[in-house]
Order: sequence, then C-alpha cells, then structure tokens
Amino acid sequence: MSAQLAIAYIVMLADAAGRDASRAHLCALLRERHQPLPDAETTHLRLDLGTFRIRWEMHTEFVTWTFMRPLEVAGFGERDPATAIQVVPQEWLQALPGQCLTALHLWVLPTSVFGASSLVKHVLLEDTLVASTVADGHGEVYTDFAIHADSFSRMVLLAGGMTPRRLGRLVQRLLEIETYRMAALLGLPLAREAARQLAHAELELAQLAQAVRGATREDEPILLDRLTRLAADLESQYAATHARFAASAAYDELLNRRLTDIAEARIEGMQSVRDFMQRRLTPAMSTCRSSDRRQAALSQ
Repeated sequence: MSAQLAIAYIVMLADAAGRDASRAHLCALLRERHQPLPDAETTHLRLDLGTFRIRWEMHTEFVTWTFMRPLEVAGFGERDPATAIQVVPQEWLQALPGQCLTALHLWVLPTSVFGASSLVKHVLLEDTLVASTVADGHGEVYTDFAIHADSFSRMVLLAGGMTPRRLGRLVQRLLEIETYRMAALLGLPLAREAARQLAHAELELAQLAQAVRGATREDEPILLDRLTRLAADLESQYAATHARFAASAAYDELLNRRLTDIAEARIEGMQSVRDFMQRRLTPAMSTCRSSDRRQAALSQ
C-alpha cells in the first residue's frame, strides 16, 4: 500500500449458510463487472475493479470485506472526507449477507498533509480521542472508538517514510485489532446472562447441601431429583457458553499480539490504543473468564 488511501472495512458475522451467501454475493458483483468468478473452495480474493479495489476473505465465524480507493487529500481537513464505499454500488453494499460486527473507515495519509488539530476537529471526536505512534515511530494512528452518524467507526493513519510493504502490514494489523476487539466482546452478553443464572444455581446448591445434612430416607429421592435437575441445567449452560468464552479468550490473545506487532508508543498527553484496550476490553474479558470458571466449579 501507498499513502493517500481511503479504506472501508466491514466484518459480517456468518454461519455456514451465511458464508455461502457471502460468496454468492461477491459473485454477483464480479458478474456485473465481467470478472472471473471464484470457485467453491476460494476463501480469499483480491481484485482491482477500476474505481476501487476489493479484498474479500472468509474466516471461521465471519467474512471481511475491504474496499480501497485513492484519496484526494486536498481539503481533507475542511469537509467530510471521501470514503471508499462512495464508489461501491450502494444497493449491492446494503445487501451484504450476515450481521455486521465491525464497520470502519480508515484513511491513510502522508504525515505532512495536516496537523493533528485539524484531524481532531473534522474527522474524530476530540473528547474520546486515542492516539499513538506506530511502526517504531514511523507513523501515527488516531481513532476515537466511536460509531459515527454513518454507522462506521473512524481511524486515521499518518504514514511517514514506510515502504509500501511495511505500510500494508501495518494497515492489516490495525484492521485486525478492531476485528478481534469486537469478536472478543461477543462473549460478554453471554457472561452477564450466565452470571445471573449462576447466582440462582449457587443459592439452590447451598440450600440442597443444607437439606442433605438433615435428610431422612424418605427425603433422599426428592433431593436426588433436585440435584440431578440442577446438574443437568448447569451442564447445559456450560455446553452452550464454554465454546464462546474460549473463542473470546483466543481473540483477546490475538488482539494483544497485534498490539505488540504495531510497535506502539505513547504520544504525550494522549491515551494510547493499548491503554484503551486495558481500560475497556480487559474488564470484559475478566468477566468472561470469571463466568467460565464459576460454571466449571459449580458443575464439578
């Protein structure tokens, strides 16, 4: 990649049927552009469609769509910046299969285009601004981790003297950080619901344990039935949530690797990307791990 790019990155959650639908949707676009179609085994595709480039990649739980176009930097800080999706067929874009997990506008610009004050005023929200140097000081990344009026979050990368290959790797890592952050958070609603159910189960188990101490022979069948039902409920809940919690832990690990890969350093007076993750994501992951451990302990 070279600087002066507008990138739109969309991640759609998709099951097996959704992944097939995603491939068919890609084929519909390529057919209109008289491009060769991917076969049933294709999981990754990059094409130049003239007005924009597209990168499509299929993963286990989601499908990523990346659209790229050259960016005219004149007046970038004076009006709403051009986006990559403006040149994508809108009716086709609105019909992307699956449920949207992440939608991000990323602008890659030369460091010399404008200062950070212009960037904050016209592109990002100043009160939630996150910024740091990346790639061992060769670039600066700015974001606000906010959803803007167009339902996209925003990120700006000021690229210094990086080679196109290094810049491409950095952009890929930044997109992956946003993907893995949101994918890791998929476990949080389940963890909150599990915590409520566990509180009731723990109370019932304590009551059963107390009843067992003074139980008579006639009480034992009733208590055994209650214990069996409680065990079945716990096993069912554990089976339904453990895979999701394990996936969240794996995504969190990948996220931390990507944070290391971008070689981030703090900009004085600014919250860094890693700082944001530690304040916002780490408590969520701790909640998931706690619920998973409580389920396993209670079941045991």
